[in-house]
Amino acid sequence: MLHCKTFSLITNIFLSCLAATGCMWISSCTKTATNWIDKTADTVYDTVATQSSSAILAYGIANIPDDSIFAGIDHQNKLVTLYLPYYSTRYFIDEPKIAIPAGATITPGADSLIDVFAKTPTVYTVKGKDGSTSAYTLHIVVQQPGITLSELSTATTTRTVRSTAAITIAGDNFIPDFSATKVFIVNDAGYRLELIPNTSFFNTSKQISLRAIKTSYPGILDKIPWGLFYVEMEAYGLKAKMKYPINITN
Repeated sequence: MLHCKTFSLITNIFLSCLAATGCMWISSCTKTATNWIDKTADTVYDTVATQSSSAILAYGIANIPDDSIFAGIDHQNKLVTLYLPYYSTRYFIDEPKIAIPAGATITPGADSLIDVFAKTPTVYTVKGKDGSTSAYTLHIVVQQPGITLSELSTATTTRTVRSTAAITIAGDNFIPDFSATKVFIVNDAGYRLELIPNTSFFNTSKQISLRAIKTSYPGILDKIPWGLFYVEMEAYGLKAKMKYPINITN
């Protein structure tokens, strides 16, 4: 027969174990429940279908052979950014291709020429079939490597060029398209004269030949302030200028 104190001690131990075991179960169940989260997947939107009826859906260039160029469109800030490789540009984008929602109109239209280097950017106004309007600004970035000009003179020796002599310019990243590339001589007083390219010469991205000043401008030789000039080249949005001048004489 168990003594009352002994039975009481056994009972207390059993209850303590049961309580401890129960706590473990509760803790275990609570932990499992915490990790069991039923989460709904994020909603996927069709960004074209959900645009307003007065949005520009796509903008690209149609007149570049064997190439596809499309702009990035920021609908929040109403900005169309078009990156153009330098070889594809002239002074106009002849055939932009623009996608807008059905029933919408756009001004200026896709058949309008765009001046690549205009000081004021083109703004397209889209009017949706519901009467809403949006104005998108076109930002054109011409991607062109920097022009490098090889010096004709040095810090200690100034080269002399007669007005009767052709001038050959060497360097790198030239664009031998003279609707875009221009070469000038400029002096410290601000006098500036464009040199005419010699198109019978095989001009390349590393060398360009320019006709003699006397051949290009026979009627103004007495008006040219002969002396020290810097050679400067412009091509699209870039400029390069020789560090050292050359001495041009008549």
